[in-house]
Amino acid sequence: WATDGDALAAEQALVWAISKVQIEERWSTASGKPIFMIPSKYAEYVQVVYEYVDADGNVVAEADLIVGQQYKMVAKLSGAGAENFEITDEEGNVLEVPTQSSSDMFTHGQTGNPGDPSNPDTPDPPTTDPDAPPQPAGSIITREDIRWFQYAAIGIGGTLAAMLFVQIMIWIIVASMRRMRKKSMQQK
Repeated sequence: WATDGDALAAEQALVWAISKVQIEERWSTASGKPIFMIPSKYAEYVQVVYEYVDADGNVVAEADLIVGQQYKMVAKLSGAGAENFEITDEEGNVLEVPTQSSSDMFTHGQTGNPGDPSNPDTPDPPTTDPDAPPQPAGSIITREDIRWFQYAAIGIGGTLAAMLFVQIMIWIIVASMRRMRKKSMQQK
């Protein structure tokens, strides 16, 4: 920074704040069971551990779920970096328990779930639209994945084109050499 020189001799105080990464509370029900969506760019730093809660508020093991009963999922952030994250609502307000979020109630084992991709009434399959909300890590191809595949395809295509060019040049040179050899043989 610019100074007149006196400021460098004086004691300086720098103040900064380190904020936690905020993840907006979003749930996907495309599979029929709610899934808390962690943006893929954070997937290596934070994971989700789920608890099933019945209509009475009791935690239930996944193996003990009863088909046709109502449950909700509680997503708890976990992993080595979980303390650096907090979940917010749509307005950006940190949730009461910053590292956990609860889904709406769902019916376990319900067939014909409107979010089920195999249900013909499902309006659209999952999207990779850049303006779409983030998807669960590893479940949908992200923009970064698409960009990587595009670069890889261009690189592979360019390499194959260069190899084809070299092959054609070799054929042309070999054919020219044969013609020259034939001409020299005919002149002898």
